[in-house]
Parts: sequence; structure tokens; C-alpha cells
Amino acid sequence: MSMEMKALKSILAVKGLELPTDVEAENPVSEFISEQFRDRFPENEMITLLRDLFVHRANTEPIQLLKGLQLFNQSIVNFSMKEETRAYIKELTEDPDNANTDE
Repeated sequence: MSMEMKALKSILAVKGLELPTDVEAENPVSEFISEQFRDRFPENEMITLLRDLFVHRANTEPIQLLKGLQLFNQSIVNFSMKEETRAYIKELTEDPDNANTDE
């Protein structure tokens, strides 16, 4: 099982949810974001889980985090969502050096 799926399984367990059995294989984060999973998790729950997953990746494998964020960003076009959710995802995927400007 991939690092992403192990992290996702842990996050789901904490929230009292279980990873669907067809996700047990070596699927990348982008598969979780894909259309087939959109119906399984409410949009806000999906965004929260993904955020938690990326926080986990940042703490365990910072270099791999960028790859995950790029996959996430590319996946945005695969499903429709409200503008505020789209803005939240954009904020999550922005370059941290540009996002943290203290004025």
C-alpha cells in the first residue's frame, strides 16, 4: 500500500470512516480525487481529508508533498465545485513562498 493510501486510511480511521475496499490497491492521491470518489464523500469532507493528507505528507515526506499538490491541482478540472471550494484548493496549492506575505 502506498504512503498516500496508508495516510488516508489513518485519517479516515480517526474520523470513524473506512477506506472503500476497491481503494486498497496502490492508487495515487489523484485517484482518490477522481470522479468515482466524489459521490462517496461530501465535497467538504473530501477537501478536509485531502488537506489532512497533505499535512501528513508535509510532516513525513516534504519533497513528495509538491508532487501530491501538483496532482491535486491537475485534478481540480475533473470535478465541478463551488467557487469558495475552488478558491480554497487554489490557496492550498499555491507556492508557500508567495502565499505567506506579511504586510
